[in-house]
Formats: sequence, structure tokens, C-alpha cells
Amino acid sequence: MPVASRARGSEDLITSAAGTWLILALFSDGWAHFNVPELEGFFTPWHGALYSGFAATALWVAVLGLRRGVTPSRGLLHPLHALRSLPVGYPLAGVGVVVFALGGAADLLWHETLGVEVGIDALLSPSHLTLFLGGTLLLTAPLRGAWSAPDGAAGLPARLPELLSLALTTSLTGFFLLYSSAFLRPGVDEAFVRLPEDAPGHEAAEIPAILTLTSFLVTTALLVVPVLLLAKRGSVPRGAVPLLVVPLVWLSVSLDELEQAPLAIA
Repeated sequence: MPVASRARGSEDLITSAAGTWLILALFSDGWAHFNVPELEGFFTPWHGALYSGFAATALWVAVLGLRRGVTPSRGLLHPLHALRSLPVGYPLAGVGVVVFALGGAADLLWHETLGVEVGIDALLSPSHLTLFLGGTLLLTAPLRGAWSAPDGAAGLPARLPELLSLALTTSLTGFFLLYSSAFLRPGVDEAFVRLPEDAPGHEAAEIPAILTLTSFLVTTALLVVPVLLLAKRGSVPRGAVPLLVVPLVWLSVSLDELEQAPLAIA
């Protein structure tokens, strides 16, 4: 069995480009759920963009296999061997293709039988969580490949595929944590109603403040953990932090017509 090699930097960049398509389409679909109340069914322009982004990413993973001698018939007859022939970090991306496809089929069935999810249900439905798992396996392929090497001290250009992969994965995770995002919580700029502890309604009055504080903690962790992971592996390249933080922040506030843009700027 041939030993898998690292993907070339250009190959990782193509993976990240397809992943960017996927993430932008995902947030556009989220925008539709937020702002198009008459949204019905599975076959929408936003779903079309999302699943075409997945198709592009899956096709590219297949191309990487073809470049390494995995023919379609061989891949179907010996799927494990085909996965092992992919570049380092990409076998799980191959698994992600299957998981995402299964999630898409479940999403179609869900939408056509149970209708469109509303609110937090759209983030926690089983079909969407399956899509999240598949998307994570796909987007982290360049990251796994980069982290298979011992040296993490190179500058931004050399580590760009790794950083893009981490930024896309952070944005994907942030999307599925939107219900606890500081950039969408209405309580950020609302006054806290303070009541004595023995007063009726005291616990209910504290709920908005508790939820807002929780959203700040979750969002802070989401923004800081990727940077800490980079720091643990080696030096954090100059420009890496904005690359990790800015996409998630502005994609999140765009879902609510930029109402929290001042918070994002701050």
C-alpha cells in the first residue's frame, strides 16, 4: 500500500476555496431562515448554493483521489484503500463526503415531511447536525494535513491553507452556535431589570442577563480557542488573528441585517 503524502499547498487552497463557497452558502441559507418567513420546502436558491458548494468540495476530494491513482471502480470496490490513498488529512474528508451526503438526504426528507425548522430547531435538528459533522470533516482536511508536520513556525503565506481551514471551521462552528452568539443576542444593549432576591419575578428578570453573559462566554471561547491552538503548535503568524476572527464576526452580524455591527466593530 502506498504511503500517503501531504497535499500540495495549491491543493489545500482549492479545498479551502470550495469550503469558502460552502460556508458563504450556509450563512446565506441562515439569512433566509432569519429574514424570509415564507420560506418553505427543501428546494430553495439558498439550499441550491449550499449543496452545490458541497458538490464542488466532494468533487475536489474525488479529484485528489484520481491524482493518486484511485479510479472510480477501485474506489467503489475498495473504499478503505481509496481513503488511505488520499493525501494526509484527507481520508476523514472522504468520510465527511459520505456523512454530508447522508445528512443532505435526511434534510430533504425532513423538509418535505415535517416542514422548515424555525428558530433553534434549525440548528439542532438531527439532519442539520449530521451536515455539521460532515462539513467539519471536510473543512478540516488541510488543517489535519498541516498539523501532521512537526513545524508550525512558518509565516502567514506558508501557513495560509492551514489558517483558512481553521477559519472556515471556526465559522462553521459559530453558525451552529448562533443561539448563544453575542452578535445576535438582543440583550447586549438592553437594560438589566434588577429586583430583590425575594421579590416575585426575580429569577425571570435575571434570565436575559444570564443568557447574555453566557453568549459572551461562548463567543469569546469560540474566538480564542483557535488562536490558542495555533499558539500551542508554534508561533501565531502576523495577520492570523484577523483571518480567524473577522469572517465569523461579520458573517454572524450579517444574518440580522447588521443590527449588531457596532458590537462587531468594537
